[in-house]
Amino acid sequence: IRIHDCEHACDACRLPVPEAREIQDRNPCPNCTPICSGLLLVRGYPSRLGVKVTMEGNGASQKRAVRERYNYEVRRYESARFGSPGGRFFDALEKDYATRFLIPRTVLHIGTATGRFASHLSRLGFQYTGIEISDAMVRATKIRSVNEFLNAEVVHGDAENPPFRAGSFHNILSVRSFHFLPHPSLFLRKAYALLRPGGRAVVSFELFVRLRDLAHRLHLLPVPLPRRTFHTIADVARLFVKNGFQVIWAGKVTKLPLLSYWRMTSPLVPTLRRIHHSLPYSLGTVGLVVGQKPT
Repeated sequence: IRIHDCEHACDACRLPVPEAREIQDRNPCPNCTPICSGLLLVRGYPSRLGVKVTMEGNGASQKRAVRERYNYEVRRYESARFGSPGGRFFDALEKDYATRFLIPRTVLHIGTATGRFASHLSRLGFQYTGIEISDAMVRATKIRSVNEFLNAEVVHGDAENPPFRAGSFHNILSVRSFHFLPHPSLFLRKAYALLRPGGRAVVSFELFVRLRDLAHRLHLLPVPLPRRTFHTIADVARLFVKNGFQVIWAGKVTKLPLLSYWRMTSPLVPTLRRIHHSLPYSLGTVGLVVGQKPT
């Protein structure tokens, strides 16, 4: 067992995902010969030792799974998450914490879904561009943009290979999409290049929770689809620094498990609104890291 710490590596080593992995390729590149010989243990995740992953070139299978899942979910995406009273409360909460760190002017949004952030950010005065891997979600966002008279550009593409020029944006915003990326370090490297000096990357993601991980392993809870990588705040912050960013804020932004918000019914929501500001963050399952490109 060796610690994975190889940035310039073969396809197997290029996945900085916080899991132990059994590498299928027995012919590693020269950069990581001492590392790619078997089971890898990523710093901070000893409890995840033994997870086996069959890899397909450059995360293609993971990206295809995300695209197909969200193509399937497009019609019920918002109603399933934000249709309940608790979901509407979470929608307002998420929009607040996701946008409070943005600086004025241009924003590239990673993962538009059905366009609720295209609507929200355009109305706040941002020059909005979105990139989305699901073609059905792209269509939904474009339809919403037309119906709501939004000045928004939406591109069907891959956030790890964005079709934009360097220095094009003041902000890059990823709202709970980061945990789907096969190569989060590659994404942050591309984000750094796309930002102007002083620009910001604002990234929220689902957190690694040991109890939930154990429940998945014991089949007490179903594994969420599409599959995702649960991160710790510290590990994401380290990835930001590794790719040149100055981390200006990092922490939890929710105070309850995500599904608790989505499934909360009317009688409880008014009480939650009154007491939410005083609740501790200990049960929160969404983290946020904000990085700034040096001027």
